[in-house]
Amino acid sequence: SLNNLSNRLSDAGRRAEGLVAIERAVAIREQLAADNFAAYGPALASSLNNLSVDLADAGRRVEGLAAVERAVAIYEQLAADNFAAYGPALANSLNNLSVRLGDCAEPTADEAKRLMEIRAQLQLIMRRIRDEHIQVPARLAWLLESEPDDKG
Repeated sequence: SLNNLSNRLSDAGRRAEGLVAIERAVAIREQLAADNFAAYGPALASSLNNLSVDLADAGRRVEGLAAVERAVAIYEQLAADNFAAYGPALANSLNNLSVRLGDCAEPTADEAKRLMEIRAQLQLIMRRIRDEHIQVPARLAWLLESEPDDKG
């Protein structure tokens, strides 16, 4: 798929080509999800998550932030209906959102507040994943590597 091609191109140092591929994947998946969100919404969110990383790597922070915010919104909707299936992906996207917000050398007060809220939400999701013994894909195993902060 274009999503995988994008990842391989980026891994090979061909970031500009990888960015073109993931932008094309997002455009296609947006069209598919518009017609059948249940079938294609998760793939769109995954591509948006990858797009956010590639945009940030290209120095396009604002666009990367917008892409990951869209991914989070989709995963929040999906996880509300099926947390076991989409909670781990939501946690991954929230983590990426916190990274995008943290990329700023000096975040605004609003960004700093939002970052704290995201991290608290991430802690709650991680705790729920553990408490409900939800299976986590190997690529998201980091979710289970540390204990959530009891203050969150």
